Amino acid sequence: MTDEVMEVIQSSLNKARSVIKAGGTWSALVHIMHPGEMVSVRFPGLSEDPREKGRIVSLISSRMKEVNASVAIMITDTWVPNETQRTSVTGSLQHPLPGSAEVLTVAVWGPDGVATCGIQVYRRCANGKVEFEELKWEEPSTEFRFARGNMGQRDDVLDVPAASKKARIH
Repeated sequence: MTDEVMEVIQSSLNKARSVIKAGGTWSALVHIMHPGEMVSVRFPGLSEDPREKGRIVSLISSRMKEVNASVAIMITDTWVPNETQRTSVTGSLQHPLPGSAEVLTVAVWGPDGVATCGIQVYRRCANGKVEFEELKWEEPSTEFRFARGNMGQRDDVLDVPAASKKARIH
């Protein structure tokens, strides 16, 4: 990742942490970067409806093609279940199962459409303070591609983290 991409990620994460520390809700944010410009789009209150996810993915993909984007960055606030919860259908977006962790997620798609993802776990303390762990990056994954029709990629559907307030990653 370039220095410019890392600066955008750090700036957005700083804003997200400030919103969360102040008791607010961080809405999904997508930055579409192309030579000389960056377009930022928010997606507040996304639902789990696949049609809505499809519409959002289509909007992002169209904008990326329109401006010949080189990078897309998505930053979301989500719930990550523990291993036993991954197969459970109980719980809700606002009241996840015990043991779930709140995380800021970062996904970066380069020109090849391959995603590099990172998570920053955080916890709310009894005294009202919010503590953030270090951002941890995973290896790039070809399993999580973004639609890049003009780059020779097939039009995969991005599984956009979504929720009325905060998503759960299953």
